[in-house]
Amino acid sequence: MSELPFTAGSLFEALPLPATLVDREGRITGINQAFLDYAHQRGRHLSREDRLGFHILDFAGKGEEFHLMQGLLQAVLEEGRESTFSWASPRTSGGKRVYVKVRATPVKDQEGRVTGALILREDTTELKNQEEQLELTTTLYQNLSSVPHFVAALFDEQGNLRSISLHVEEWTGLAPEVLYTRPDLGWELAHPDDLATLRAAYTRAMTGQTVKATEFRYHGKTGDYRWGSVVFYPLTDPQGAIYNLQAVFQDITERKHTEEDRAQLEAQLNQVRKLDAVGQLSAGVAHNFNNILQVILGNLELALLDAPEELRFALQEAELATRRGAEVVRQLAAFTRTPRRAHQTPVDLRALLDRVVARCRQSFDSHLALRLDAPASLVIAGEAGPLEQACFNLCLNARDAVEEHHPAAPLIHLALRQIEAAELAQPPPPEAGPGPFVQLQVADNGAGMSEATQERLFEPFFTTKDVGKGMGMGLATAYGIVREHRGWIECQSAPGAGACFWIFLPLGEPHPEPEPAVPGSQTVLLIEDEHVVRETVAQLLKRAGYHVCEASDGVEGLERFGELGGQVDLVILDLAMPRLSGDQVLEELGRLAPQLKILLFTGYGEGWEGNTQVVEVLHKPLQFAEILQAVRRALDPDPS
Repeated sequence: MSELPFTAGSLFEALPLPATLVDREGRITGINQAFLDYAHQRGRHLSREDRLGFHILDFAGKGEEFHLMQGLLQAVLEEGRESTFSWASPRTSGGKRVYVKVRATPVKDQEGRVTGALILREDTTELKNQEEQLELTTTLYQNLSSVPHFVAALFDEQGNLRSISLHVEEWTGLAPEVLYTRPDLGWELAHPDDLATLRAAYTRAMTGQTVKATEFRYHGKTGDYRWGSVVFYPLTDPQGAIYNLQAVFQDITERKHTEEDRAQLEAQLNQVRKLDAVGQLSAGVAHNFNNILQVILGNLELALLDAPEELRFALQEAELATRRGAEVVRQLAAFTRTPRRAHQTPVDLRALLDRVVARCRQSFDSHLALRLDAPASLVIAGEAGPLEQACFNLCLNARDAVEEHHPAAPLIHLALRQIEAAELAQPPPPEAGPGPFVQLQVADNGAGMSEATQERLFEPFFTTKDVGKGMGMGLATAYGIVREHRGWIECQSAPGAGACFWIFLPLGEPHPEPEPAVPGSQTVLLIEDEHVVRETVAQLLKRAGYHVCEASDGVEGLERFGELGGQVDLVILDLAMPRLSGDQVLEELGRLAPQLKILLFTGYGEGWEGNTQVVEVLHKPLQFAEILQAVRRALDPDPS
């Protein structure tokens, strides 16, 4: 066997990867401790004598691995060029595979003749599984200190730097000659927060301990901080005295960035799970609480019909409080549901903004000026109450921003105009309705917002206000309401420069609201599992002159439908019921009476789509007039 220009025992022994040295004929002349450790981890108790002197192909296995190793030896020993291959073992009975990357570089004498090769093995199984594999190209130059993805340094027993890889300059911008004369500069490259940990690892190594995988940040050549990992390997004489300390540094910046990205994704996933849990809770609260509110509201309206004058004020106040409670539930559920199919009526946005401005002037500081620029009338199809709430929420947000900034002339500017699709600064979102659009502006000269804050503006419970000064639901609620109307919200702001919100709504075709329902002889089948809700709504309908048949769940509802011989003009159906769900009842009614008209009556936040028999979705709680108007819309023929 020809003699290599170096032997295992110093820098070669300190390499963190399993390494093999072969001569010109491919016979093994050295294996390092990392190779023996790796074999031990795989259940093979090897000694150096088990490998030295044997040809490396004797241990290459059969098939693909053998041919790959044969090609690698030819490239590195015969052609004198570096070579690499990756190999995956056959799957075990448990379906696992071992991934290995093999790298080889020629070792040359002073005349440039190939005298052997250094072969590094890297187990990439874990990196493959975690998709965090780093590119650890270990091209060696004429000695091991030139491995490009490692910086090897050698210290004497007094801690003086004796040698260091030439390409340290590529990492740090400092040439080896500079570090030899000023070794303190090397320590100054470490991040201040990591310097103590790095020095402690060095000190332990100087006592004879091998210190592995100490991670730290260092100041890179480009001026930013990068991540490194270092192994300290003390070299001792037969008496145990340290005569050199070998340090092998590795750049792990890419791996750390991958870990940071994964941590960020996990945090986002946790946030999505939290919102999903809040959404499920909101749906449950909405269902139960809205049923309660429907009973209260219905009975209050019944009481108001016959109440003496001295009781009317108290009953009206109770009715108003009930509707405010329903709005609280609506705010909680608005961001969790998909846009619902609601009945839209004509809404004069100018009149709506007049009400919003009047409401703001009553509750805001008198020094805050409110200016409104709007045409005399601009009517769209929508729901006035929720849209008014959305505009008021934007004004509340503007008021808080102005109070935080304290401008000399505090101002909130509201404006309204019609805008064509071609005039939009950016295309509308896919779920938006068709143009033309109405643009409603709420602008302020307040504190303004950073880009990071603007990215989270409409997240539920996100707020920059102090504890007790806001739940972070105002803008989230406005976003949900606008989305229900097939619109969207845009914002432009900068710190100290105020903010401007624009609500865009499709103009739509408003239809006149029908007159109050005329009493008739139509039969309504009311299927509702909540007894008090069913009883209250039945009384309202009977009082209006309808014949009402009640059922406490889906099974009983289908039985009542059969008893009536199909002579039912309208079904009012709750969605969430025991024994037989609303969806199942819909399916069966579709089979029995495809032309039957159905109103869905639900306490859940989300709407329901997909059945042509469903005329409308009614969201509890509703006022008496709203229920009767919906019944009339369902029973009366379509005027078109």
